[in-house]
Amino acid sequence: MNRETLAEELRTDLPERLVQNFSQDTSANLIETSLTRNTNPRKIARRIYNIRQKREQFFSSGLFSDPAWDIILDLYMAEEDKKEICITSACIAAGVPTSTGLRWITILIQNGYVERHDDPADARRSLLRLTDAARDALEALLGQLGDD
Repeated sequence: MNRETLAEELRTDLPERLVQNFSQDTSANLIETSLTRNTNPRKIARRIYNIRQKREQFFSSGLFSDPAWDIILDLYMAEEDKKEICITSACIAAGVPTSTGLRWITILIQNGYVERHDDPADARRSLLRLTDAARDALEALLGQLGDD
């Protein structure tokens, strides 16, 4: 197996395999249990985001990357906090360079998950927000996590 294939396999299904393969006494199981006990979608989103941000304390830096997911979670949490998120902030939250973040933001906009609008306080900046479709899909997913 070449390095790229291994990296992709780790990126896509390692978290699921960790939860499935560890015993009930492991931290992976405790994380899963803490997610499923909480049925508030916003709290589940915040917990997932915080876990994702802490991964690099335990795994090699750069091993995991899912900028689109991190941007969606960040925008969702910002709604609860009543915060406006600019493009630069979304890129920082995703942990990627601005050029990479912009590519992912463009993809999210093209797929109807994110809307871009002008900042009324600063014409040089653009702000981002989730579309209703993205919010509904995310809440449906998070609701299933709370039900498991």
